Amino acid sequence: MVEVVVEVVVVVEVVVVVVEVVVVEVVVVVVEELVVRLVRVVHLVREVRVVRVVLGFRVVRLVLGLLAFRVVRLVLRVVLVVLEVRVVRGVLEVLVVRVVLLVLVLRVVLGLLVVLVVVVVVVVHLEYNIRVDKLGRRMLDMVVHKHLVNVYPYVLVDQQKLRRQWRIII
Repeated sequence: MVEVVVEVVVVVEVVVVVVEVVVVEVVVVVVEELVVRLVRVVHLVREVRVVRVVLGFRVVRLVLGLLAFRVVRLVLRVVLVVLEVRVVRGVLEVLVVRVVLLVLVLRVVLGLLVVLVVVVVVVVHLEYNIRVDKLGRRMLDMVVHKHLVNVYPYVLVDQQKLRRQWRIII
């Protein structure tokens, strides 16, 4: 019996060692599996963070792109307004130049009209003076003629003859 007991004890010890080995192997496998799962979770967390960062960058890029688009659009509107203002200013300057030229032309025309009126008045006045002078000379000639006829009748007759002769010659 002692031998049986010793054998049982040895068998129990072997079983205990085997169980310990199996338990250790099972624990190692479970621990390895847990480590693998933990690594997967860490990788997933990292991937989620990377995805968040990438999405964050994309969202930031999208927002910045929209802002840049709006800024560019606003700048283009401002440029268009500035160009429209310059065009309107240029048109107004051209109109002002035309108005100034029109005023200058009108001044020149009015000056020419004044000169023309003065010339017409002077000519009319001279013509009037010429008529008055002719009338005055005729009156004077008539008076002188009457006096000459009364005083020197033969002088007038001789002058008339001379005039007739000169007309024939010419």
